[in-house]
Amino acid sequence: MQKLDYTKTLQLIADQLKSEEIMAAIEKGIQSLQGGFDGNNFTATLLSSKSNYDKLTNNPIAMEIFKFLGAQLVYDNANYSQLLNRTVTANQLAKLIYEELFYRFYSLHNSIKGCLKNATTLLVKDDKVQHYEKQESNILILQVDSGNLTLTLSNIITIFELLRDLADEIQRHANADRQKEDLQVVLLDSGSEFAVGVKGNY
Repeated sequence: MQKLDYTKTLQLIADQLKSEEIMAAIEKGIQSLQGGFDGNNFTATLLSSKSNYDKLTNNPIAMEIFKFLGAQLVYDNANYSQLLNRTVTANQLAKLIYEELFYRFYSLHNSIKGCLKNATTLLVKDDKVQHYEKQESNILILQVDSGNLTLTLSNIITIFELLRDLADEIQRHANADRQKEDLQVVLLDSGSEFAVGVKGNY
């Protein structure tokens, strides 16, 4: 799995599963365990989280992450129904926080937030890499799929040589007033496959 795909999918999971909202509500309730807790309002967030989880099960990268984090057990229909039923009637978080299902739910979303923070801090530091789709239009992103074969250094060198030839050919047919610019690699994300971003004066 590529670092970029992993990080972007983690961000998608955190957004769709409402991890930030869920953790904020729980942390607010923990500050005063004996105080009021709006179970009905929290349940609306849980329902949205479950609906989006079901949609994300069609995403193979998300499913790998879910399996690693144990999300399938938490979002199992029977378990989640129990969680919803207990939450909607709770007027104090203290009645929920020590229950196994709720603790697993809390731990899952805490883990999602932690994994996302680590990925964005340690794996994808460069802002250009994190937001490469928003960069200038002359950055071309290519994903190399090696199939069942292992990419060797020789293969990768050949790929870059072909990309340079392609860039040169494009620039040869570009407007004469455009200054020739060497091909630059602005993104290289390795993994079982790799993505490469190249920039030229196209």
